Amino acid sequence: MRLSWSINTFASQITGKDGIISFGSIHPLYEDWKNELDRIKSLGLVGIKMHPDYQQFFVDDESIFPMLNYAAQLGLTIIFHGGVDIGIPGESHCTPQRVSKLLEHIKGAKLVIAHLGGYLCYDDVEEYLVGKEVYLDTSYILGKINDEQFLRIVRSHGVEKILFATDSPWKNQAEDVKKIMSLPLTEHEISLIMHKNAEGLMGVAL
Repeated sequence: MRLSWSINTFASQITGKDGIISFGSIHPLYEDWKNELDRIKSLGLVGIKMHPDYQQFFVDDESIFPMLNYAAQLGLTIIFHGGVDIGIPGESHCTPQRVSKLLEHIKGAKLVIAHLGGYLCYDDVEEYLVGKEVYLDTSYILGKINDEQFLRIVRSHGVEKILFATDSPWKNQAEDVKKIMSLPLTEHEISLIMHKNAEGLMGVAL
């Protein structure tokens, strides 16, 4: 699993340049995961990003709970791709139902599920995740979910747990900013979504 080591080293080398705040990554099968998480923390990386479909693991597999709990103890933010990945056919490894089960086993984790908790799974997000202790981001969903459901999820879940994201280069940042600004959100709600929530989550100024 030398790849995880080299990726994290590269991420640490670019963090802080041109306003970049880097995340590391790790594979659940990496045997030396504890030391690598310690190294990620020591490198100044604020969290880890994992893609359960690419990395072929289910987020509610109990074998990964110790690793995730240790990452949480280190104060690292944990981001998962959520829902369908249109580039990978077959079963999704991170559904809202599975995340709901995961939340029962990792306490105090700064957990973010991309694509508003599950791309193309928005009804399940409302059923299984809304109101729970998990952050949801807006990557690749603006314009793909109807405004009414988006606003309902944001306000039912709690605007303080919503993070602006665009999943570049797949989505245009300027277009998504314009979309957020066009919605009937208050200035306070917009400021939380656009930067204040992320600043509090990662302990940085954006």
